[in-house]
Amino acid sequence: MSLLARITEEQFKALAEPLRAEYEKDLESGLYILDVTATDGWELANVVNLKSALSSERENVKKLNKTVKKFDGLEPEKAREALAKYNELSTMNVDQKVEEKFKVVQNQLVEKHNKELHSISEKYTKLKSQLQQELITSSAIKALRDPKVDGDVDLMLPHVISQVRMTEKEDGTFVVEVVDKNGNPKIGDTNGNPMSIDQLVLEMKGNKIFARGFNSSGASGGGARGANSSGVMTGNVKSVSASDKAGMSAHLEDIAAGKVLVDMNK
Repeated sequence: MSLLARITEEQFKALAEPLRAEYEKDLESGLYILDVTATDGWELANVVNLKSALSSERENVKKLNKTVKKFDGLEPEKAREALAKYNELSTMNVDQKVEEKFKVVQNQLVEKHNKELHSISEKYTKLKSQLQQELITSSAIKALRDPKVDGDVDLMLPHVISQVRMTEKEDGTFVVEVVDKNGNPKIGDTNGNPMSIDQLVLEMKGNKIFARGFNSSGASGGGARGANSSGVMTGNVKSVSASDKAGMSAHLEDIAAGKVLVDMNK
């Protein structure tokens, strides 16, 4: 059974006693949050807040773009030449200090807007990257934990993530998109609809290369003996321990081809 990231008081009381220890109560909302330890940059995060922050920064970028657009095509040298020509042709007795102050303020305004636009653009890029990481990871974990799939999250998560990316739709929302090795969107059915991440995981489960990454795939690795966590040679065939997830991941193709055996006793 997969654990929910956030549950109510009633759901918490319905949990078995050992599972209650996996949750911490959020005093502000009164809900119980799954206690997940961050590992190698992966952690449980509130994607909704990230989306809200990203949307807010996008609006700021639009507003600044409108302001800076007023100065499109403005080149400092040509602007100075135009102002000098204006002074020559003008019949008005403009105070020199006022004119100099105008030039300074104008240049400072352009420079200030350019700096603000650059800063917001950098922040927008960072937020988008963080949202992509959280959205793809949470979607992949959810798909692997589906009872119909029963995948090994630790083993299969990197392989699922490598085949998906986040894309922005025309309405500004972000979705997970399955792609092929060339980065093209994959088709999920005969109607030409895009492949979902759930369809991708089911497809991987049926692939002999990834079959051992799913607990209900029926792949037992029988016949393997004498392996340790780093992999050893048994006769002319190398073997790897079933508890060595890194070793399993590194030799998936060789395991499927029979070049590497899985020792289920270690």
